[in-house]
Amino acid sequence: MDIARRSGTGRGTIPWHFKNKHVLAMAVVQRAAERVWPAGQFRSAPSLTELFSRTTRLLNDGSSALVLTMLVEALNDWENSQEHHREVLRRGRESFEALLRLRRPTDADPEKASEKERAAAVALNGALLGIHLQALLTPDTVDAHAALMTLAGMVDRHLADIWRK
Repeated sequence: MDIARRSGTGRGTIPWHFKNKHVLAMAVVQRAAERVWPAGQFRSAPSLTELFSRTTRLLNDGSSALVLTMLVEALNDWENSQEHHREVLRRGRESFEALLRLRRPTDADPEKASEKERAAAVALNGALLGIHLQALLTPDTVDAHAALMTLAGMVDRHLADIWRK
C-alpha cells in the first residue's frame, strides 16, 4: 500500500490510527494542505499569485496524485464519504474566505462583503481543484503552474471587483 510505504509505517498500523478510509483520506488531504498553507498563516494577506505559487509545490511534490486518488476512491463509497468530502471542500473555502477577508476594503459593509467573499471562495476553490485534476490527468498538455499563475494574476488585478456594489 502506497500510503504505508510513504508514511514509513507498516500496513497493519494504518487501521489502528484511522477508523476508516474516509478518515484516512481526510487526514492525508489535511496534512498535504497544511504543508503548503500552514494553519494560522493568514496574519497578513499574501497575493493569490504568492499563494498559488506555494500550491504549485504541492502539485509537484508527488503527493497530490495520492490526495486526489484517495478522494476519488472514497467516492466509490459515496454514501459513507459525503461528510468527509464536504469537510475537504469547506476547509478550502474557509481558507480562501480568510485570505479575502484580510484584503477587504475598510469601507465595505461586513455582511455584504462576507457574502461576496464566500462566493469568490467557492469559485477559487473549484478552480484550484479543477486545475489540479486536469494537470494530473493530462500532464503533457496542462501546465498547472502557468494556469494557477494566470488565474491568480487575473484575480489579483481585479480583486477590488469582489466588493463592488
